[in-house]
Amino acid sequence: MVMMKMKTWEKNKLLKSTLYGIIFAGLLFSFEFIDSYSNEYNNSKKQFNENKKENEAALKLVKEFAKEAEVYLAYKKVNSKYLSSKKKYNKVKKQEKVFGFKNLRLFVYNLFPLIALFGYILYNLKKSFRLEMNNIGPKLIHGVFLMYAFVKLFWIFQKYDDFNKPMYYIITLMCAYFVTLAVSIIEKQQVKKNKLLKKKLLMVSYHAMQNAKEEKLNEMVNVIKRPL
Repeated sequence: MVMMKMKTWEKNKLLKSTLYGIIFAGLLFSFEFIDSYSNEYNNSKKQFNENKKENEAALKLVKEFAKEAEVYLAYKKVNSKYLSSKKKYNKVKKQEKVFGFKNLRLFVYNLFPLIALFGYILYNLKKSFRLEMNNIGPKLIHGVFLMYAFVKLFWIFQKYDDFNKPMYYIITLMCAYFVTLAVSIIEKQQVKKNKLLKKKLLMVSYHAMQNAKEEKLNEMVNVIKRPL
């Protein structure tokens, strides 16, 4: 009976750990499971591009028809200024870009919090090695955060295409597995600590009972029976 209860408890813990892993990993890379735009937006954009091409073709015919007209010559003069300023604007706009971001502000907005995250992860990773040398659970959790930070860092500095969807799915599954494993290890370590603590408390209680005075025995028993 006790063995069956233990197996059920362990099974529930495993399911709980797996659920944590899936939710945690899903939150980290959930953006890859969401379409960039709605179907309505995509259909509207497609229709707009088709109408734009038709409009450009019609405008070309109008220009050909009014080629020598005074109003067209005035338009060409204004249009020449527009094209010149547009060329200058596009050049300056390109110079403002930093690693694919529109400007320095957006680049810093994405990079600096990531640097802070790196610092936080490395600090806690170092702390876990110092305080919990034999508990690999927290190290795995920090490792998952570190993986996320490196993926984000790659995204910021990449000059080519981002990871494709299958790669993000693989990364998500890896994160889910490691978080599941980490939570399971942490819980097992906690159970082990609790058992050790109870054992030490029983030893202290035993020695206290052995050395307690006769009139204090009942009081000691009540203290020991008191729930923590």
